Amino acid sequence: MQASSKKILGVASLLLGLFAWLGEKFGLITQRTADWANFGSAVTGAIVAFA
Repeated sequence: MQASSKKILGVASLLLGLFAWLGEKFGLITQRTADWANFGSAVTGAIVAFA
């Protein structure tokens, strides 16, 4: 995987994690949405780490 692709996926992972955390903290999203956003963040982070 190219470095630019890894950087984009890394930023996407960070943003998904922040969205889930802030949304859950301030009650802006449901728990289920936060769980899915955390899952997406973990998957994109794993892709970056192991690809």
